[in-house]
Amino acid sequence: KWLRRTECSRQSKGTNIVNVLSLESGEQITAIIPLHEFTDDRYLVMMTKYGIIKRVNLMEYKTKRANGLFAITLDEGDELLYVMKTDGYEQIIAATHNGMAIRFDENDVRCVGRQARGVRAITLGKDDFVVGAVAIASDFEEAGRKIITVTEGGFGKRCDINDYTVQYRGGKGVICHKIGDKTGKLCGISIVDPQDEIIIITNSGIIIRMSADEIPVYGR
Repeated sequence: KWLRRTECSRQSKGTNIVNVLSLESGEQITAIIPLHEFTDDRYLVMMTKYGIIKRVNLMEYKTKRANGLFAITLDEGDELLYVMKTDGYEQIIAATHNGMAIRFDENDVRCVGRQARGVRAITLGKDDFVVGAVAIASDFEEAGRKIITVTEGGFGKRCDINDYTVQYRGGKGVICHKIGDKTGKLCGISIVDPQDEIIIITNSGIIIRMSADEIPVYGR
């Protein structure tokens, strides 16, 4: 669904999304992708809670409809969590609640139509699920970027991309964050530049802001 931006203050309540987008009962928004134009050399890569990934050419979503377009077919109980815009030459890292992660080339995932289900990105362990997915561009290392992981207990670290070996999609991946009772489970993964600032929001609505370079670089 296309949305027009309405600028508000930090403490503003905002506009109810039902005023611009028709949602079915129990449905909620999980991703917003900013776009300037629709071109056939860009893709949307989608990741679900239970490790299913799907890649679709961006032109598949050019049509504008009042009720939106069908994006993905989900297995029973699964949820769409993350959507990334890619250029066809990027790599994907998916991380899980139990601290595992997998890195693979986006072209391991063939393009499909809007209503397709997708394929497996990572094989999950017992009671595990995906908590984050990022797209790695070709200039990642040149720009000095790092992978950051954060746990539910507030522990965070940055890692070099080379700590994550490239695999074929569908594997179990590698440990990306050692978790325990003190750290809590992994809750997110992202990409940061050295000059970035990070904003972490708690479930009670508290915002914590810090510089990315304040977080040390550790091994995977």
